[in-house]
Amino acid sequence: MSARRDVLCGGLAAAAWAMGARDAAAVDDPILLRRLQTRPKTSPWPNDWFQPRGLVRGAARPGPFAPAVDAPLADGAALREAAAFARAHQIEALVVWHDGRFALADFAPGFDAAAPFNSYHMHWLPLVLAVGAAVDQGRIASLDAPIGTYLDEWSGDDRGRITLRHLLTMSAGLELYRDSVKPEELAAQVFFGGQRTAAILQWPRKTAPGVEFEYNYIVPELIGLILERATGQAYADYLSEKIWRLLGNADAEIWLDRPGGQAYHNAALFASLGDWVNVAILLAGRGRVGDRPVISARWIAEMTTPSAANPNFGFIWLGTPFNPERRFSKDINYVARASVPFTVPDLIVVDGYVHRLFVSPARRLAIVAVGTGGRVDPARRKSWDDAAIPNAVARALRL
Repeated sequence: MSARRDVLCGGLAAAAWAMGARDAAAVDDPILLRRLQTRPKTSPWPNDWFQPRGLVRGAARPGPFAPAVDAPLADGAALREAAAFARAHQIEALVVWHDGRFALADFAPGFDAAAPFNSYHMHWLPLVLAVGAAVDQGRIASLDAPIGTYLDEWSGDDRGRITLRHLLTMSAGLELYRDSVKPEELAAQVFFGGQRTAAILQWPRKTAPGVEFEYNYIVPELIGLILERATGQAYADYLSEKIWRLLGNADAEIWLDRPGGQAYHNAALFASLGDWVNVAILLAGRGRVGDRPVISARWIAEMTTPSAANPNFGFIWLGTPFNPERRFSKDINYVARASVPFTVPDLIVVDGYVHRLFVSPARRLAIVAVGTGGRVDPARRKSWDDAAIPNAVARALRL
């Protein structure tokens, strides 16, 4: 390695070389190298590590989240059962909203309902809602147009023939994203880098689109690029204008690859419990909060229509038909299990790894479960049952 390069990167390039870097472009990204050096070695990663951030501006005067639990319960024991299961599986907050009222608000000692937390992959839901706003607004004319329409870099490429519907249904046929800390690899550049757009647009194709379901973490990043180009606005600004402020949410933050740069769309949306309850209520209300429309009911129907590649996934996870082992991909170890079918037939499941939203528009039901940060204890993860909480709540409310 030249002395000049070592000086330019402040010694970080030397560290990257020791990790096996062979790609000059990777070594020449100081943000990538710094993040690889400073990435936390234990879980959970502290929120403050995810810097810099962009502001998702909320309502001017968001009220504190203080749910009044006043819904009459047919079976309080079943609701206590749901809360007990949640506590036993590292859930720190469990909130149940039904038909305009709160039936349960159970918090672990010390839980701060106003404190923003890392949403992990629940971020997928606000992203899909923002796409819906762009469709409602006419900024995106068709889900079935090739994405080369929006991504000039792919306009003459086979990948440009992928449609936005393929992306939203997780059947794009792109190589599966796998975590990496090797700076020469695209996955590390996409997650840690300061020049993420270039890395995202290098992502390779694997198969024809529309054939195989594979929940692929590169897909939200592509959708975010397309959304920004279609709307002409930064993602955080568009999300704020079309979703966040309309819900009465507080300010949230989103991780950026560099100051003023590209937002992360796969995770790292920092928002509070009350914000997520409002998002879940929006979904339960088929795009309305009270009498106020935010997203069209047509878009919610699109989101919840089973896709050709997976009957348990539209643009979001669907609880019907019964699937005892919900897999992200045949090549990923992560499995979410359900011991029995969901008793609420139209249940939507938003999977945030350690968090869950369970929503039924037909029953006007929204359940928000916020887990402790970091890795779930393996024994508890193995005994997690997606059906336990929503089925107990359904019994309690006689749904």
